[in-house]
Amino acid sequence: MKTALITGASRGIGRAIARALASEQYRLYLHGRDRQALQETSDLVARSGGETVTIVADLARPEEVSRLAEESGDGSLDVLINNAGVAAVNPLDKMTLDEWQRMLAINVTAPFLLIQ
Repeated sequence: MKTALITGASRGIGRAIARALASEQYRLYLHGRDRQALQETSDLVARSGGETVTIVADLARPEEVSRLAEESGDGSLDVLINNAGVAAVNPLDKMTLDEWQRMLAINVTAPFLLIQ
């Protein structure tokens, strides 16, 4: 059985990817920040015969990214689907430093840390 980590698996594209991989006989590590929505994804996958582990973590926090990496297969993943991401909706000159840093942490730093 192959293993895959899907970040942002709580809804939308991440949930659709999880459902598609469930039929491919993957053990899925499902990541998200919303525990209830993540459980809904897990339940959908389980009904398709897939096996899941849910992990709630905030990708803006390096210590939580490290925990996510540890809890998702100890380096034995076959597939990483980095689906989680945030977008800035303000023009750059209106963006706060906190918004900028959160966007970079989630979109750039977290994927880097996950593959280390």
